Amino acid sequence: MFKKKSLSLCLLFLSVFSNPLVARADSLKIDSSIDFKDQPLLLAVANTSSVNLKPKVVESWNNGYKLQLILSVNSTVKDWQAGFQLPDGHRLRAIYGALAAGERGEIALSGQSWNQTLYGGTQTEVILIVDTDQQNVDLSVYDNYSSTGVVANTSNNSNLSVASTVVHSWIGGYKLEVNITAKDAVKDWQLDFDLPSGYNIREIYNVKFAPNGDRYTLSGLSGWNNNLTKGQSIKGIFIIDGPEVVELAFGNNSQQDYVAYNPQPQPEPQPQSQLQPEVTPEPEPQPQPQNNTPTPQPTTTENYNFNGAVATNQQGKFRYGEVLQKNFLFWEANKSGYLPADHRLEWRGHATFNDGKDVGRDLTGGYYDAGDHILFGQPMSYSIAHLAWSGIEYKDAYRRSGQLDELLETVKWGTDWFLKAHETDAAGKTNKLWVQVGDGSDHHHWVPAEQIASKTARPSFAVDRNKPGSDVAAGYASALASASMLFRGVDDAYADKLLKNARQIYEFAETYQGKYSDSVPAANPFYTSWSGYWDELANGAVWLYRATGDRSYLTKGENYFKTKIGGLGNWAYATDDHSYSAAALLAKESSDPYFKDQFKRWIGYWVNGTTGVKYTPGGFAHRNNWSSAPLTLSSAWLAEWYHDKVEPNQAYSNFAKRQLDYLLGDNPRSYSYVVGFGKNYPERTHHRGSAYPVKLNGSTEKNTHVLWGALVGGLGQPDDFSHNDRRDDWVTNEVGTSYNAPLAAVAVQMYDNYGGDALSDAELNNLAGVNAYGTNLAKN
Repeated sequence: MFKKKSLSLCLLFLSVFSNPLVARADSLKIDSSIDFKDQPLLLAVANTSSVNLKPKVVESWNNGYKLQLILSVNSTVKDWQAGFQLPDGHRLRAIYGALAAGERGEIALSGQSWNQTLYGGTQTEVILIVDTDQQNVDLSVYDNYSSTGVVANTSNNSNLSVASTVVHSWIGGYKLEVNITAKDAVKDWQLDFDLPSGYNIREIYNVKFAPNGDRYTLSGLSGWNNNLTKGQSIKGIFIIDGPEVVELAFGNNSQQDYVAYNPQPQPEPQPQSQLQPEVTPEPEPQPQPQNNTPTPQPTTTENYNFNGAVATNQQGKFRYGEVLQKNFLFWEANKSGYLPADHRLEWRGHATFNDGKDVGRDLTGGYYDAGDHILFGQPMSYSIAHLAWSGIEYKDAYRRSGQLDELLETVKWGTDWFLKAHETDAAGKTNKLWVQVGDGSDHHHWVPAEQIASKTARPSFAVDRNKPGSDVAAGYASALASASMLFRGVDDAYADKLLKNARQIYEFAETYQGKYSDSVPAANPFYTSWSGYWDELANGAVWLYRATGDRSYLTKGENYFKTKIGGLGNWAYATDDHSYSAAALLAKESSDPYFKDQFKRWIGYWVNGTTGVKYTPGGFAHRNNWSSAPLTLSSAWLAEWYHDKVEPNQAYSNFAKRQLDYLLGDNPRSYSYVVGFGKNYPERTHHRGSAYPVKLNGSTEKNTHVLWGALVGGLGQPDDFSHNDRRDDWVTNEVGTSYNAPLAAVAVQMYDNYGGDALSDAELNNLAGVNAYGTNLAKN
């Protein structure tokens, strides 16, 4: 084993033997507060208050698995080290987020240049790829635990059985699921529980609670689940703020109490009116007659609440957390369909709630593409995949910024639409994919989303086996596969559903090959598939490999890239061309050095300003007159991601930071290209909803509403002063979801590196047209 060294952080050793986990050094202790009699594991914890290591298997496949290690510290440490031992027959193939040394399964970890120092209250993620000799590895011993073990309680009430499990945790809080099963029929059931001092229930779903002396009483929601039949189960969700994970002791007020903690005075619980039940899937809403007032429908977006931002020591010039936060307000501005109750923009309402009626299908929801109201599947799938990718790789940064729930809800709004757009036959094979709602006639009407359906028809368009669309289909598969990884561990049932659909759609894309813009003429000239479909097939294959661990997908991705794409050009990862994303992912996942060489040659164009990339005097890397800002940011995202996850290269990281800083205001004009960020930003964006009733042309008036967080197209020329703040300049001043996806991705990277807090709820609520607590529109 390792010899102890003099370290500023106590060495932590973990044994990962299959059953049970046991301490491997005398500096470790076993948490004695948990009854491990029926538990499959014991977790070794360092005997120090300054460090905690949480391992979890997040993916598995035959002969291998992906192990996530979260190292968190309570106080600042430098040059940290940690160690653990892999069991016999387990071999470390790759590591990300740390350096590793050792032999015979004994692994010593240390930080990389960017995370050698960990500041108090922060954490870092290390990913290990482990190969095994076993064909099917039993990974149940690794599932869902934290430093105090899995919580499992059973009430000794004669009518109710209670079991609670921590399903997600973060610094300062955790998510607790409480499963309540009726052993016999009960009416108006109640359970008492204790909450120790220093803990607060921030949110609760599916059940309600109220003070009862020094305890709390849990009960059902009247008319829904307050009466239970024999064998019926319900699940309550608790979001709890507290210094560590603790179990709740449940009893029944008709039984003798049993108390796990000495009760203390507690913070006043939230008003009951704020405690909404967690949404359960409902039948798809039926389209309403176009001339009727819409009947509000329940949102299909589960309230994934992981707020509770961690204050940062801002080291950069800008508040990157605020950029990330305002970015999500723009996504809300471009939502289609029935808006959820927690929608935050006061000037938006339900719109285009008849989409799909022309073909007898519910195609409501999704996102309007840009400053108009067309639903284009191609850019939507690119945007959702880009967002999901950023969340997979920087989930902890999203959590610390307080924006993880906004990310999850934003991605789910898109993936829910993709699921609606997917049709299968009796054998479970894809036979049709809806890829567009609305057409060019939309552009003849300068009206908000709430009025467009009364001005023009909104026809629906699909690809099928006779009129294929391999590019758009593989794009959907990428979005669904990446989103399945994002939701894994948060909502596993939803993740499984996304992955199943991703597999089906990808098979369809491969089997029936063709360009979707040939099959759907209405997509032209807006989103013509100039790059063909091999780039999407390569990219989709790699995402399915990442989501499943099935190496046949990796082989497909490698082959499509080498034999069909033939190498990278000099463009960027964008709505039409996914070859740059594919190359980056293959550089990480494939053992063939060809893909690293491809990526480094291409990113060199951007970093050095060659082969079509021209730097302005102020330092902006300009590649194209139209959408210059998002093209640069998508390249910045890949550069920083490659530096963080594949091979460190400070020049790549410097490039990414410089480009975002330029667009946020560090430029010769001191001008921000993100609406509502900074003091000098676009006020006349090409966006119908925020501008109306101000006209498109002939007016210098500002837009009626501030389109918070929207990234505009950018510089029209490699000239620092070539942007026009005019509504009729859609080249430099239009906005779009495919613009904001790379903005969010780079913003979370820079937040991860340099901090910069988001606005508080009170500050957010003071923004014009924003209700930080939700407009409750769906109930009006």
